[in-house]
Amino acid sequence: MLSIIVPAYNAENTIKQSINNLLDNDCFEIIIIENGSTDKTTDVVEEVVDKHSNVKLLHSTPGVSNARNCGIELASGDYIAFLDADDYYEVNTLIEFYSRAKKDGYDILMGAYSRDYANLKEKHYYYNEEKVFNSSNIDEFVKDTLIPEKGVGLVWGKVIKTSLLKNEELVFNPKLSFAEDAEMMFRTAIKSRKIGYIPEILYHYTFNPNSAVRKYKEDLDQRYILAMRAVLSDIRNTENGDKYLESYYTFVNNHLLIIAVNFSFSPFNGKKYQVNKNEFRKLCQEDVFKLGLEYPNYKKLSKSRAIPLFFVKHHLYYLMYLVVRFRHKQFKKRNEENV
Repeated sequence: MLSIIVPAYNAENTIKQSINNLLDNDCFEIIIIENGSTDKTTDVVEEVVDKHSNVKLLHSTPGVSNARNCGIELASGDYIAFLDADDYYEVNTLIEFYSRAKKDGYDILMGAYSRDYANLKEKHYYYNEEKVFNSSNIDEFVKDTLIPEKGVGLVWGKVIKTSLLKNEELVFNPKLSFAEDAEMMFRTAIKSRKIGYIPEILYHYTFNPNSAVRKYKEDLDQRYILAMRAVLSDIRNTENGDKYLESYYTFVNNHLLIIAVNFSFSPFNGKKYQVNKNEFRKLCQEDVFKLGLEYPNYKKLSKSRAIPLFFVKHHLYYLMYLVVRFRHKQFKKRNEENV
């Protein structure tokens, strides 16, 4: 059986659609973990539980990491898949992946995914062919968990062996609210012996303009700093961990750009440019970001990220500010299209 773990926070409008194609299938155990919702998520899920025997409703303390950990603890399937409450799986493909993972003994089997907008679907492939990672090349996969554009560090879109998580005591860091999935996948990949990838669309990520990643939060920079330090600690606690540092620098620089867009130069922070510039310059001196900026690997980034990183590296903050303003215009247009 495959246990599908679904954290649900204020998901009253999306949760039914997210799990609809998984219901009444003996292959699946659907574990929905409500974690501090203020809407009618619990009522909606209770209606589903009453009608479908393969759905369970649990409650956890707030935070997606707490919810996922609760699901891991209570999962009874031999494999686990994570699902966000506004996304969905290709159900037949998911069954095929589960069967293939069991048959071939994968610790992790990953698929491709689609990023779905109102009028557009962007397909994302890690490779264009099947890949197997074992003792001879598994470090490649581990390193790629720290390269956001690869999509490897996402916990969804994969089936993961339950015994691996439980035997190795692999859980999400409850202190993290950003980049918690990449931090978890990095540790999980290190403990894996056999990982597979199949270039078939397995998962649909539904673009949500109100996603926590895109919302302005006053402490967003500190949350990301906490995550960056947690991953660095993981690397330092790993035997021969220095081989992952190059990827880590790219990981840090990617998230510094996210902070620039969604926090430091965000039009929603209400501060003047000069104040933003001074605060961002100070942020770049934080230990983790200072380290990342010392080793920028532009080749690991798309042009849309490499160019802004160059601006930051060389203190061209006004150009970075202009990039952020342009990005927010793009966000606004996409938000209007998704209404």
